[in-house]
Amino acid sequence: MLENRQVAPWGKVLAVSVAALVLVAAAVAGWLSMPARSPRRLALGSGEPGGSYHALGAAVADVLGKGLASRGITVEAVPSLGSADNMARLQRGEVDLALVQNDTPGAASVRTIASLYDELLHIVVRDDADPPIETVFDLRDHVVAVGAEGSGTATLATRVLDHFDLHDGSFEDVHVPIEQAVRMLEEDEVDAICVVAGLRSAAVDRLVDGGGARLLSLGDPEAIGSSLDGLRLGIPFLSRSTIPARTYGRHPTAPIGTVSVRALLVCRESLADDDVAEMTRQLFRNKARLAEGDPVAARLRESHEAADVRFPYHDGAIAYYTRHRPSFLVTYAESISLILSVLLAGGSGAFALREWLRRKKKNRIDVYYLAIDRIAQSLEAGAATREQLLAKRRELDELRRDAFRELIAERLEADESFTIFQDFLQSEVAEIDRLLARLPPEPAA
Repeated sequence: MLENRQVAPWGKVLAVSVAALVLVAAAVAGWLSMPARSPRRLALGSGEPGGSYHALGAAVADVLGKGLASRGITVEAVPSLGSADNMARLQRGEVDLALVQNDTPGAASVRTIASLYDELLHIVVRDDADPPIETVFDLRDHVVAVGAEGSGTATLATRVLDHFDLHDGSFEDVHVPIEQAVRMLEEDEVDAICVVAGLRSAAVDRLVDGGGARLLSLGDPEAIGSSLDGLRLGIPFLSRSTIPARTYGRHPTAPIGTVSVRALLVCRESLADDDVAEMTRQLFRNKARLAEGDPVAARLRESHEAADVRFPYHDGAIAYYTRHRPSFLVTYAESISLILSVLLAGGSGAFALREWLRRKKKNRIDVYYLAIDRIAQSLEAGAATREQLLAKRRELDELRRDAFRELIAERLEADESFTIFQDFLQSEVAEIDRLLARLPPEPAA
């Protein structure tokens, strides 16, 4: 009996030990079978100092780095020459993420994380160029800064000028960074510069607001079938766009026709799906903080239309965008896609109606621009009495109220044109207040 009581505990110890070994082996096997994590340091190709991608790249890297810190991942913005340079570095494995234009050629392994905002081509020309530059064809025999080598600006500007039959030799092209191009135009070393950036580019604002330079239109922004449509058809992934009047202070005095291309955040296909899903979540979760680093980030939209981007979306990004999608849609995706294709094929009438409504809203905001411009011109015409100034101020207040009533009634859009209208109106109110302050005080009653 004593012998049996001594053996039993050893049997229990052996059983517990075997069970523990099994659990440890299972844990090790599970750890070994886990997919490899993303690199601990991710490099993000941004842009050149003074360019539109430089500040945005730093802001995106900061947001992603803080959002992925719990995963042991850091994100660092790497300066570059722009889109083409970023794409080359991405393909060579020197960076893991990059900001690029949608028209930039790339490898099959490139994937899109997010479509960010529209970048517009600004062509700024000297007022005193000899001979004068009135149309894009007048750039012939002039000196034009088309952007740094390897930049998205240089790629797009060269394609656009080539479309207008301005080939090598018909003008002198200068490849310099944006900050140097601005200085060269100010010092009359070039006759025109090309800038690809979101609206309210600091470089463009500096040139046109300082006087002596203006924006060049590529075609009538209102006419259907103008050269802008020819550009869009001739160069993939371009859209026709308009730089509204008064975008840069009092400039331009009339809408400027141009083209735009989407800015994308892209990455290597090999990045882990869950890491990219988290990056996408952090990007939209911190939209307000991104806008503090670069105002263009305020136009970030949480959408993923595959047909609108050159590179397929990363599976991790798709997982984020479709996180709320019911399983029914996943199950019947092919059938729904077929139905939508049929509807879209016969939906040209709906598209035309939407375009008509959009133009109608734009025409409405133009009426407000003209009303403010009329008041501004009357102020510039000469002195005015206190009563006249107060009457103009009341007229501006009524314009503001009318505009907001139309905005609430959805007869106006809360877009960049509406923001420019508010800024223009506020600047005229401030001018009236300044004139009132300069008048002698009214005599006491």
